[in-house]
Amino acid sequence: MKKSLLLFVFAALSCCGAMAQVDNTLQFVDASGNVLEDGATVKGKVEYVEIPDAPEFSYYQVNSGLFIKNNSSEALGASLQGEVITMDNGAFECCFPSQCLDPLTMPGLFSTDAGAINAGESRTILTHWTPSEYGSCTARIQMLVYDVEFDRYGRPTNYTLKGNGPSVNVQFVYDETTSDIESVDVEEKAEIVSYYSLDGRLLSKPQRGINIIRYSTGRTSKVFVK
Repeated sequence: MKKSLLLFVFAALSCCGAMAQVDNTLQFVDASGNVLEDGATVKGKVEYVEIPDAPEFSYYQVNSGLFIKNNSSEALGASLQGEVITMDNGAFECCFPSQCLDPLTMPGLFSTDAGAINAGESRTILTHWTPSEYGSCTARIQMLVYDVEFDRYGRPTNYTLKGNGPSVNVQFVYDETTSDIESVDVEEKAEIVSYYSLDGRLLSKPQRGINIIRYSTGRTSKVFVK
């Protein structure tokens, strides 16, 4: 029943997208802060995810490289929903706003909970495709924008849908050209500038569990610490 409802909602948004006004108080941006217009198509970037304590489990993933930027002067909420349109192999994952969805191993729909994004903040959407071999994956990602109510401790307590944010199309490709090990080596020389928890809190050092690492190049990666 839940899946049928999600399919209906996503289909309705897709059909009415051309008529609905896009709320641009939240926008998709890349690591350099460049704004992606509604309906834009972007290509994911291949990254090598190293597991220091178990290097044999290190792997390649193709990261969307996308962030949500709050352009307003107040905190707003955002959620994501979309469709994995094609996937040759592997798994599609989304870890927004503070927890990871179950990986999709075949084309299908997905949706996340809403999370609060502070004024001026850019929050990574941590969405990527982990291939098991050469191939590609394509996905459409739609943002929804919410007004947020907070309790006296600053914790979000209620989200009210405000409107449809922009959508983007992401092409994830892993082949003999994108998996060039030299480009990965160069990327790995970038300095780590900060650590974050999955809910976007700045950390003084890595904590046990999943950490988001941001590099001097603007790249982000997800690393599990035992």
